[in-house]
Amino acid sequence: MKESGRLCTRTLELVLSRTDSWPLESIHDAAKNLRYPGGGHRMLSRVSWFFLLLATIACAGSPGEPAPGDLAAQYAAMGSFDEAAREIDLAVRARPRDLTLRRQAAQLHNRAGNTQRAVDHLEAAIRLAPNDWTIWLELAEREQDRANVADAYVAYRRASLLEPNDLRAVSGLARSADNLGFAEEAQSARDRRQQLERELGIDSSL
Repeated sequence: MKESGRLCTRTLELVLSRTDSWPLESIHDAAKNLRYPGGGHRMLSRVSWFFLLLATIACAGSPGEPAPGDLAAQYAAMGSFDEAAREIDLAVRARPRDLTLRRQAAQLHNRAGNTQRAVDHLEAAIRLAPNDWTIWLELAEREQDRANVADAYVAYRRASLLEPNDLRAVSGLARSADNLGFAEEAQSARDRRQQLERELGIDSSL
C-alpha cells in the first residue's frame, strides 16, 4: 500500500476509535463531504471538526506524498503517543540520517514516557549535527529527567559552550555542576545566569 493510502486508512481508524462506533465508510464519506458546501452537516454534531479535518487531510488525495513523520504527528495530535512513537520509529528506520526525524522521534518518545529511546535518538542526532546546541540542551534535560547527573552535566556544559547566551543551558550547567560538587564552575555559571537575567529583564528574586 502506498504511504498516502496508509496514512488515510490509519487516520480513519483513529477517527473511528474516537466516535460513537460509526461504520468506517460513514466517517470516510463525512470526511470527503466536508470539502463541499452543505456536505456532511448532519454528521458534524456527532464528530468533532478536529478529527474530521484530520481525516479530510489524510484522504484528500493531494498530489504529493505525505512527508515522513506525518502519520506520527497525527497520532501525537490525538494524544496517542505510543502509536506516534511506533510510527516515527518506522520513519527513522527508512531514513536513519534524517536529522528532523531523529529530533521528532526523541520528542515523541519522551511524550510516550520512553526516556531511554528519546536519549538514543538524541545521541544519533548529535552524531549528525554535533554543533547544534539545541540538541545538546534537549539531551541534558532528558538525562536530568532520569537523574543521570553526570551525563546531564556534560550535555549542559556542551550546550552552554556552544550557546553561552541561552538561559536554560547556563542554568542547567549551574545546577548540575553544583550537584557534582564543582563549586567554582557552578558559581561561574550562576554569575552568568544572573547576568543574562539582568539583560533579559528577568527578576531572579521571583
